[in-house]
Amino acid sequence: MKRFLLLVIALLIATPLAAETRSRYMVKMRHPLAMTNLSIVRDAAEVAEHSVRTFANFDFVGVDLTEAEAEALRKSPDVSYLSRVVERHIEIEGFQSGQPPKGLVPVENVSRFSKAQTIPYGIDLVRTREVWPATRGGHASINVAVIDTGIDYTHPDLKGRYVGGYDVFSKTEDPMDDHGHGTHVSGTIAAIDNQFGVVGMAPEVKLWAVKVLRANGSGTDETVAAGVDWVISKKKEIGGNWIISLSLGAAQSTDTERLAFTRAIDEGFLIVAAAGNRSTAHIDSPAVYQGVLAISAIDSNSEIAEFSSYGSGVAFAGPGVNVISTVPPGVAEAQDIETESGAITVAESMEGSAKGDVTAAAVVCGEGYPQDFPTNIAGKIALIRRSTLVDNFRFRDKVTNAMNAGAVAVVIMGNDGRVTRGWTLFAEPSDRELKWPVVVGLSQTDGDAIVEKALKEKLTVSNRDEIYTAFNGTSMATPHVSGAAALAWSLVPTATAADVVLAMKLSADDLGKPGYDDFFGYGRVNAIAAAWYLAPGTFGVPPPPPLNPKRKRQGH
Repeated sequence: MKRFLLLVIALLIATPLAAETRSRYMVKMRHPLAMTNLSIVRDAAEVAEHSVRTFANFDFVGVDLTEAEAEALRKSPDVSYLSRVVERHIEIEGFQSGQPPKGLVPVENVSRFSKAQTIPYGIDLVRTREVWPATRGGHASINVAVIDTGIDYTHPDLKGRYVGGYDVFSKTEDPMDDHGHGTHVSGTIAAIDNQFGVVGMAPEVKLWAVKVLRANGSGTDETVAAGVDWVISKKKEIGGNWIISLSLGAAQSTDTERLAFTRAIDEGFLIVAAAGNRSTAHIDSPAVYQGVLAISAIDSNSEIAEFSSYGSGVAFAGPGVNVISTVPPGVAEAQDIETESGAITVAESMEGSAKGDVTAAAVVCGEGYPQDFPTNIAGKIALIRRSTLVDNFRFRDKVTNAMNAGAVAVVIMGNDGRVTRGWTLFAEPSDRELKWPVVVGLSQTDGDAIVEKALKEKLTVSNRDEIYTAFNGTSMATPHVSGAAALAWSLVPTATAADVVLAMKLSADDLGKPGYDDFFGYGRVNAIAAAWYLAPGTFGVPPPPPLNPKRKRQGH
């Protein structure tokens, strides 16, 4: 045995760093790490050289290995198995690693978030406000951990709910979100009810954030396992009831990740995960694992989202289309025009526009030719129609003429039914170096209305970074279920995670074919009904009978 271990150690040490590229592996040990004799986890130099990550609650490690080193470890009696790490990513519709979120959709027909609070449609679709007179999730024992891209803990709708977290990359307790997805998920769960912005499902719950995905929205099964490991340790440290919310995943399952979630469930966690956005009958991991609640996505009409994955393991459906929530600055921007009387018209972006708000009287300036500008345009907002002639008269030319005439902002209005998205001031490379004013676009219909309003009152034209926006994905459906679980559990903190899950199953609103089905699982989560089943005494009545007594547990 000693000779074999020396051989393994020699192979690990002797392999030249430059001879072969190392890949990342997860290595499962046969015994607790403290009983392992391999130098790769015992020797400090080896640990550093191979970037070894150990876990407090699991008998596996993450490690960089060449193929020769991996083969040597496979033969070690200390090793049960090893496998290369696999990707995990945010579950936003159309996600591609390294690309901006493609699930971003325009926030339309809403007031400025700083002036009024918007109740996202999902809150009422799952009947959340009916629970709030009894609880808002604020019982001291209830904790929700969002394992994702981190959180913007300075966000005005979240900073009062965030209580701590961890970054598995920096190995610090600073999970600042450098992507935006984790902040969005967190807002759906716990955004504060503060008369502005949005409000979450459980606006008084204790919110934790664990960063396991990088700025490009991707991580691995190793980073996810590291996040779960940290949360298990935190529960052991402070106690309480814990929900883990995972709006992430990918197609390939792994044994190490499965073991991590099995351990978490054994420790009493309630775990909720996104089913995936691949429109196929294949649930992503970790949602596919036994005991994890897999969540499909529905729209505001409770129809299954076209992107949503499905299958026999789906537990519930939640709102996942055009879900408005919190994001850090720089993820989204907004454009609108507000009158003095408070009427707001949502505008479209113009690439190259300055950021800011401009309040002034407005003047109609034809199609923006030099002769179209009246002598009183200086210091005012120019309202310019899109050209009717095909004469290469570009947006940048209209705005340049407006600037030369003294206008302080420009609104480009359509002259037909064409959409205004994609408009740009950059006709030439040098245009990117110019200092443009605030410029926004409007459709013909909205432009006509603005012209009428501008005759009576001043306008405020705005192009600004927004800290609220909407995403599509099973990522957005998942926190609705996590929040509903937090509300129900806060009413009966002595309940187990299994008790909460059972109440949610019995009370879900049946969608699709009668009983359990592969698209909606047990149905659309119903926050008030789940709370009623778990805590009938709170509402002064006994629990209602099951909505569908013939429902049977299917899948996992």
